[in-house]
Amino acid sequence: MCFLWVVLSAVVTASRSLVVFDLDGTLVDSLADIGACMNELLEELGLPARAPDQYRRIVGDGARIAVMRATGGAFDDDPVRVDELTAHYLDIYRARGNRFAAPYAGIPEMLESLGRAGHTLAVLTNKPHDIGVRLVAEMFPSVRFSAVEGQREGVRRKPDPGLLLEIIERLGFERGSTVYVGDTDTDMRTGKAAGVWTVGCAWGFRDAAELRGAGADVVVAGVGEVEGVVVGR
Repeated sequence: MCFLWVVLSAVVTASRSLVVFDLDGTLVDSLADIGACMNELLEELGLPARAPDQYRRIVGDGARIAVMRATGGAFDDDPVRVDELTAHYLDIYRARGNRFAAPYAGIPEMLESLGRAGHTLAVLTNKPHDIGVRLVAEMFPSVRFSAVEGQREGVRRKPDPGLLLEIIERLGFERGSTVYVGDTDTDMRTGKAAGVWTVGCAWGFRDAAELRGAGADVVVAGVGEVEGVVVGR
């Protein structure tokens, strides 16, 4: 009987996945906050504000790249100035961000359902670590994430797979039992580089064609499809 219980327990454990989510555009619609904070920076620089929808293609690769894109490359030849502007943008975001952010419809319920089914949940974002942790805590106070990781000094940002692989190892999973869920080509390239199953979310900041082109194993149109993909892959 003891041997049978061990075998059954191993089968159940093996069927459970580590599901790692991107944050902006995947779990949370934060575009209005990002746009408002970046436009405040642009106004200070005397540059024209950008329409909210333009930020769909500006974000996704970290704050520094977003600043370079938003300013139209005006400071690309001055890395020190770019660093200063990035720090200032992040100061604005820390002071005024998360005013408009909200989980996409159905996301809290989907996360809680995955948790109840025994799957382990984590978040990997290119947001600075402290901002990402704060946003997750504010948006999902009742969801248990086993890891929330953002960009930190000395850690390469996505699409480098290093931090994703670190999460997998730290939480005791294998690549084959890990799913990475995101909304941009950066996310899909991160997952593919790590050798994990990738799910593209077409409700986010980019479209289904981009996600497929970046190698997504599957693209889902709605939040309700995510759990079925995790269970049935």
